[in-house]
Amino acid sequence: MYSMHYIHRFTIEDFHRMAEAGILSETDRVELLHGEIVEMTPIHSRHAAGVDRLARLFFETAGKRAHIRIQNPIRIPDHSEPQPDLVLARLRDDDYAGSHPGPGDVLLLVEVSDTTAGYDREVKIPLYAAAGIPEVWLVDLPGRAVEVYQDPAGDVFKTRHRRGPGQHLDCSGLAGVQISVTDVLAPGTESGGLDGPSSFSADETGGGDFIGGECTKTASPRLRFRTHLAPSPPPG
Repeated sequence: MYSMHYIHRFTIEDFHRMAEAGILSETDRVELLHGEIVEMTPIHSRHAAGVDRLARLFFETAGKRAHIRIQNPIRIPDHSEPQPDLVLARLRDDDYAGSHPGPGDVLLLVEVSDTTAGYDREVKIPLYAAAGIPEVWLVDLPGRAVEVYQDPAGDVFKTRHRRGPGQHLDCSGLAGVQISVTDVLAPGTESGGLDGPSSFSADETGGGDFIGGECTKTASPRLRFRTHLAPSPPPG
């Protein structure tokens, strides 16, 4: 006879009640993804430099047209509250004091990847697509490129491009905002270039991505609370 196992996924409300009860503290670097409380990887100096450069560029080009939120949560009902590296959100009188932005508030979401590009492509990008976030940039620091994801449909983005040094990025939600990829990439990152294709086809889904001449597949970071089996953390 087989026993029945039930999987409990935490809601956003559960997540906040844990903080109110002291189970989670403000010093815990965790985010809620698909009902799981996931411990985030440490922020290394190269990652921090990339986020700082992006923030400066956006404050210069879009600071009066959008709220620029740095490593703050967004709410994806009912089981996810990720903390992207940077979000351009629609202007709101209360500066989002009443609630974190939801998918409908997000004009552009950016993740900066030093060691977690595979995890971001496999877990976070599909989550953002399913939520209907219109545009996501993945800054691949080791690959010296920025991946642009647009036109969400289900849990995939129908339009995907990869831009390298010497090319520019346009934010579709803010006309006239254009940023140089060279300016986005932090100095000291490894050379990677664009040896592979500069765009993705709409059916490139699944567990990995063929980018820059190699197939990239990275396991998930470890979970502080597990509600079902999950991959082991990546080394380093």
